[in-house]
Amino acid sequence: MPNISQLDYSLYIARQSAKSKTIKSSATPDMPEWKLHQEILDECRRRGWIAIHARMDKPTTTPLGTPDFVVIADGGRVLLIEAKSKTGKFTMPQMALRAVLNKLGHELHIIRSVIEFYQIAGRSV
Repeated sequence: MPNISQLDYSLYIARQSAKSKTIKSSATPDMPEWKLHQEILDECRRRGWIAIHARMDKPTTTPLGTPDFVVIADGGRVLLIEAKSKTGKFTMPQMALRAVLNKLGHELHIIRSVIEFYQIAGRSV
């Protein structure tokens, strides 16, 4: 039996589920940021993870620069994720917080597609 990567397996499982259109659309290079956010939330829900996420349609109540997602994943992992559209740029508060996170030994992941989210999150199903 040939070995397949966890990513390939995850994509196969996703195609078998009702959310297959969501997974296929994630490869779109010009996906709006709100759609990327929704697909990440859907994937976290599918995996049973907790995604702490501020609304995009209202002013933030979190400190400026706070990552878009704090994901409580399996295996004791916490993922800090900033989702950007293809042309999305970092604000000064985001750059400052990233520097502080790095200094404290944390990594802020910047992603522009759901595929990048899969790569960061690992492909555990």
